[in-house]
Amino acid sequence: MLGLPEFASQGILGHAAVPRILRRLALAGTGSFAPRQRRGLVVANLTGYLAAVSSLAYALTYWVEDFSALSAMVYGNLASAAATAATPLFHRFGRAAATLWLALVIFTSVFYFISVLGHDAGIQLNYIGAAAVALVLDQAFLNRLYFISATNIMAIVFVLVWYALQLARQAEERTDALLCNILPATIAERLREKPDAVIAERFEAATVLFADLTGFTTLAARLGPQKIVAMLDDLFSAFDDLAARHGLEKIKTIGDAYMAVAGVPVARPGHAQAVADMALAMLEAAAEVGARHGETLKLHVGIASGPVMAGIIGRTRFSYDVWGDTVNLAARLEAWGRPGTIVASAGVEEILRRSHAFEPLGKAELKGIGEVGMFRLVAAKEGGGSD
Repeated sequence: MLGLPEFASQGILGHAAVPRILRRLALAGTGSFAPRQRRGLVVANLTGYLAAVSSLAYALTYWVEDFSALSAMVYGNLASAAATAATPLFHRFGRAAATLWLALVIFTSVFYFISVLGHDAGIQLNYIGAAAVALVLDQAFLNRLYFISATNIMAIVFVLVWYALQLARQAEERTDALLCNILPATIAERLREKPDAVIAERFEAATVLFADLTGFTTLAARLGPQKIVAMLDDLFSAFDDLAARHGLEKIKTIGDAYMAVAGVPVARPGHAQAVADMALAMLEAAAEVGARHGETLKLHVGIASGPVMAGIIGRTRFSYDVWGDTVNLAARLEAWGRPGTIVASAGVEEILRRSHAFEPLGKAELKGIGEVGMFRLVAAKEGGGSD
């Protein structure tokens, strides 16, 4: 649960232009509630404070005009201001307590002012004793009361509507951020513009990567759920950083398997080199993560270049996926390879033979594909060209 400093540092209330004292006032009494529950409580607090300011303005106006004749109105407004300002104290009794308290104070105040000035005062609409006050006060004072009323009402409506719009904006930003976390940025933008659009494309030149941990089942049984999840999170976070650095699009993870692609959803030159460089870096990252967790981690990686198809799959829980013969080939090469090796297709070797060192592995019959030539990616050559 977020404490005051953490919660106040986020969103509207964390903006640098909002003074710290105002953030503390807005969040008063909300510390024991979850962040999402605090929004309504903050609105209740702001409503109470604005109502208190409004009542104080009326009290001052009546005091200055004629305290002896209007003392009941002065004291009534002061009591109403104190009661509404105390709104945060009622959060401890539940999420609805402050709202009920505000409703009680407002209706009680209305009844009180009506009893003082009569029903014809119109206070049940805007707290102004328009008809009654007009009998004993001059028009200038009556005009000031109307001005204060209009100003207060506009201020209260403006602040609360502004706050509601800011909450809606923040919710939209969080939704967009979540969408970009599960989809490529360009695809997320297309979905925002046309939510019902069918997204399916063919890319003639892309490179696909599959990586898998060696001996994961045995390792998971030995370490248990908490340790294996912590280690996988560390490992895949490192892979995500590498994908961002090399310009790959992470497609998905399945258990201990990691899939990424370059050249999708935006065609790009150098897709094969980007994948090869990332694959080499992944072997190093796995060793480093394993050392931090006291384990020896080895990957087997498969990479293949060629045409692919890509698009959005599903409606309720949609995902961006890539499929085709190139994808199948990369998956088969990953499964065929030995621990600590990167197995590349003949297409990848042909593209990168000037920039990277390969060792031929001969040919093998791969299920659903047939006989293919395979190469082990060894390293990047110094000063080598790109594809």
